Amino acid sequence: MYKVLLSSQFRDANLGLYLDYTYQSYWNQRDSEYASISVSHYFDLMEWHGLNASLTAYRNTQGNQADDGLYFSLSMPFGLGKSLSYNAASMSGKVSHNVGFRDMADERNSYSLTASTSPQGEGISGFYTHAGSKSTVMANASYQPDSRSLGLSMTGGITATAQGSALHPVGMMGGTRILVDTDGVADVPLQSAGHVTASNRSGKAVIADITSYYRQRTMI
Repeated sequence: MYKVLLSSQFRDANLGLYLDYTYQSYWNQRDSEYASISVSHYFDLMEWHGLNASLTAYRNTQGNQADDGLYFSLSMPFGLGKSLSYNAASMSGKVSHNVGFRDMADERNSYSLTASTSPQGEGISGFYTHAGSKSTVMANASYQPDSRSLGLSMTGGITATAQGSALHPVGMMGGTRILVDTDGVADVPLQSAGHVTASNRSGKAVIADITSYYRQRTMI
């Protein structure tokens, strides 16, 4: 496989340019080529600030078959933690559109709504995430002309040592964690790079959002 990646930032114009070319050969099938070019632009429009638009065109070729595609996306932040987005994609002559809204209600709760249209029909979906001090809860629902779905999941972890144990949200799997002892005092708030957590009834708390091999300060 041969791969070439080129990128350049034009800071004065708030433009980014990206080129990607990949050639890959196989012992049991035809060779393939992939080429894409992307342009992104950050800009302000009247009272709207921090808009981001990007356009990507690609061609994927394997043997005598070629697949061309085009992507366009536009995101527009407004208010605190709110954003609107629009995405359009054209693949093999089929066009789809997506309009989304995302809101950070507070530091622990966020939700998003997406409406889409494609050759298969229209659909709508929603996601909700609650980042608790001991686990993360996610709920989702979607509606399509031929299907409906509901989902609920909860993720968390436990760190157990000879000095004590505590439940905590899951950071990077297998990543570094800090076990804090508050000398038996419960509900002591602690904060690192992420959300605030609190010590349990045994006076133990685990902070999981730790970058390995770097100095880390944890505050009570």
